[in-house]
Amino acid sequence: MNRILAFFVILFFSSLGHVNGSGEFPKLDIYMEEWDPFQFEDESGEVKGFAVDLLDMMLKDVNSMQSKSDFKFIPWARLVANLKRKDTLGFSMLKTPEREGMYQWIGPFHTINNYVIVKKYSALTKESFNSGNNVTAATVIGDASVNNIRSLGVNEKNIYKVSNIESTIRMLDRGRVDIIVDNWENFRALAIKLGIDFSKYKRLINFGGNDIYFVLSRNTDPEIVGKLQLSFEKIKVSSQFKDLLKKYKLGLQRSSK
Repeated sequence: MNRILAFFVILFFSSLGHVNGSGEFPKLDIYMEEWDPFQFEDESGEVKGFAVDLLDMMLKDVNSMQSKSDFKFIPWARLVANLKRKDTLGFSMLKTPEREGMYQWIGPFHTINNYVIVKKYSALTKESFNSGNNVTAATVIGDASVNNIRSLGVNEKNIYKVSNIESTIRMLDRGRVDIIVDNWENFRALAIKLGIDFSKYKRLINFGGNDIYFVLSRNTDPEIVGKLQLSFEKIKVSSQFKDLLKKYKLGLQRSSK
């Protein structure tokens, strides 16, 4: 988004006024699943990450009484289930055609590339994914990566759905599945955390860029969404945003939208 367009977005959302007719920002239920470098716990148990710090800034900007101490780590399937409730925010989420109408979106705040990840000496090639192939894969329940896996012609009975990304990495490492789909930065960070040598793995297929967002439940007041989007647009064109990108070594990537 260029600066002129950002200016008009800010001007539009400024016209919405205060949420609920007052300066008080309502309390939200805020959930996330560990996804380095966007949201994670360090060795001391401190909550960190690019999306964590960004949302913390946004909440301060809208005069919310909440901070990152209110963000809760839960499995992805539970996060998705909780997003049916009013005043619930979840992150970080990739926007897909299937999801677009299910939530209210704030962002996008970054773009990632998802890859098919295999063991370095796997016999699989790009040509292995023909119709009716016998490739096995693991994915997290409710995760968008299942669409990437299905696009490869993997049989539904060969797609194992588990509760967290760590389980998919362990399954790949133990040879229980042939592939997983993830971004390389998260895979590397979690492999190290699990004591797995990530140098024994490689990226086989690149699915291209995917934009990442914060999402709010559909039955949340749209003015809350507008106020947070306005705050995001202000921060995105500031030096704070560039500093966050550098802090988490994300580079100055632009959204694909």
